[in-house]
Amino acid sequence: MLILDFLLAFAILMVAFSTVVSGLVEVLTRLLNLRSRNLRNSLDGYLENVLWPNLIEATGARDEAPSRKATLAELRDHLTRNLAVPDGLSRRSGPIETLAKLFSRPWIETLSPEAMVQRLAETDVGQAIRTGIVETSQDRFDALLLGFDRYMALSSERFRRNSNLMVFLVSIAFAFGAQVHFTRLVQGLESNPATIEALIASQDQILAGYVAAQEGDIALEVELEDGTVQSHLDAAKAALAASVEDLKTLRAKYQLPIGARLGEGADCAPVSGKAERLSCHMGNVGAWVLWQMNVLLSGVLIGLGGPFWYRVTKQLSQARIFGGNLSDGQAETVAGQAGGAGQSVLTRNQTLRSLFRIAGTNPVLRVMSRPEGDAAPA
Repeated sequence: MLILDFLLAFAILMVAFSTVVSGLVEVLTRLLNLRSRNLRNSLDGYLENVLWPNLIEATGARDEAPSRKATLAELRDHLTRNLAVPDGLSRRSGPIETLAKLFSRPWIETLSPEAMVQRLAETDVGQAIRTGIVETSQDRFDALLLGFDRYMALSSERFRRNSNLMVFLVSIAFAFGAQVHFTRLVQGLESNPATIEALIASQDQILAGYVAAQEGDIALEVELEDGTVQSHLDAAKAALAASVEDLKTLRAKYQLPIGARLGEGADCAPVSGKAERLSCHMGNVGAWVLWQMNVLLSGVLIGLGGPFWYRVTKQLSQARIFGGNLSDGQAETVAGQAGGAGQSVLTRNQTLRSLFRIAGTNPVLRVMSRPEGDAAPA
């Protein structure tokens, strides 16, 4: 058996495990509503550090901490509100409206620049920006847009780091839950060349399945309006069911030694002598510790992530002259390069300025807080 065959089969197996873990991570991400939380936290920083200081400087308005905090919180809620969710229920609301309210998420998960300027223009803060910034200094408005781009990029990077940490933790939990024993896994591959051949023959299928899972995650990140909680739960259940099915397929199709638990230790009762009995018990403890360390090692290796094992698989395939049939575009998808629109920043900003002016003709939503006794402008 060639060492390259063994290494390639092991890397392919890690990609398969990573696909299962990706499904579990997606379940947790949806149930914990992590995307919308990350978006709202990033918007807090953008509104506090970019939009509000520029608005105060341009309009000369008073900057009072209580009113600023209330205004920015309400503005953030407006920018991230899921418009598909009813605002409230009346006594005339039917059962469909009631269920839609109960099973809906109030906040969106992503916010594009186009949606941001439209929602902002609908508020009195947007009207103040229009008169104090857009009509007087287009460069300042462009700076607001670039600031939004920067904070959204930071938001994506923060979410990526948190996702990597979650993948690592879920990988360890998965290894213990499925009892993926590193030594037994390696010995199973070494003693069963048919398993290695089957894994190598399924390389394209396993890698394509992983790429499809990554494309699904990217598609979720570019959604503007998300659906209801029920749709999230349905998607989470589907991802969990797919992960369980993938694990069953790995065990049945490739006859992998996973899922077996540590057997009972040696019976130390019949052993005579205190020293011999102590040695017997220590042997049982040592076997238990060694087993857990092997499972932990498997979790750490899986936790290196699908992109890492995908690259290793492709490199080993090239070294073995067994290259897969995935396109370069799919490889870029795995690397997380979704690709941007082919327009320049200046052209995009000009489009956003026009969109901002058009959206500002709609009825204005008042979000700016005012101290008691101050009259609202006519």
